[in-house]
Amino acid sequence: MCMIEYPNNSVQVRLYDRPLTILSDEEYRLRRKAGTVVEPFDGKRVREVSDFSELDPKVDPLESRRISLSRTKRMISEYARCVKWEYFCTFTFDPARIDRTNYKSVCSKMQTWLKNARDRKAKGLQYLAVPELHKDCESWHFHVLLANTGDIVFSDSGIIKDGKVIWNIPGWKWGFSTATTVKDCIKVARYISKYLTKECHALSRGAHRYFVSNNLPKPKKSIFVVEPGEEMELVQDLAESLGLTISWISHPIDGYVGVTYIELRPEMTEEGN
Repeated sequence: MCMIEYPNNSVQVRLYDRPLTILSDEEYRLRRKAGTVVEPFDGKRVREVSDFSELDPKVDPLESRRISLSRTKRMISEYARCVKWEYFCTFTFDPARIDRTNYKSVCSKMQTWLKNARDRKAKGLQYLAVPELHKDCESWHFHVLLANTGDIVFSDSGIIKDGKVIWNIPGWKWGFSTATTVKDCIKVARYISKYLTKECHALSRGAHRYFVSNNLPKPKKSIFVVEPGEEMELVQDLAESLGLTISWISHPIDGYVGVTYIELRPEMTEEGN
């Protein structure tokens, strides 16, 4: 069983259907051989890759892409859960100013804006940026989480949607922008990872699929050995000791091994995203 404690005072517990072997760095080094490694579940020697998109397309390309997409979504969700975000933003690109179908070009503009905002307006700026395709399946825009926004200007658009004020960001000159305040960081973490679709993943192959600031905190991971049948009792004990409650349990189909995900979080007294 693995417990992941996030800086935003939430916890995710992962229960594995099969035993997981945890190796030290030295043991891992000894068990590696010329591009292969002994995997932790069945002890079989398998090919080692750093990115599933690098797999030989002759070797079940659809499966390798599915696994790569799943892995990328998990990384986005983990980064998103490590910060108490202030704003959920959307940045679009004006086709009169930039070719918004050019993925590398829009990524460059987004990265430059974030860097300039950090250097000039908010020295401690934290961000997570995820691209999404428009409905035309050709044009790109970005969804961005921001925290420690310092002197970045947010202006009231005069629009209220679902009880929330819609803000604009005058400093964004490449198109239109909107921003809403974030109330539930766990909910917004699940929300932003959904923007990375199969189409986005395929079209961005060989390029960065999301951007994060280098000052994001990291979660704390702990490993527990649990006797079969005693998992939920331990989870309940952990929740009580941390002052949290079980909010939901899921058991999605995974490409590697069966995993049950259990979310622990403080009692929520106000709805929000």
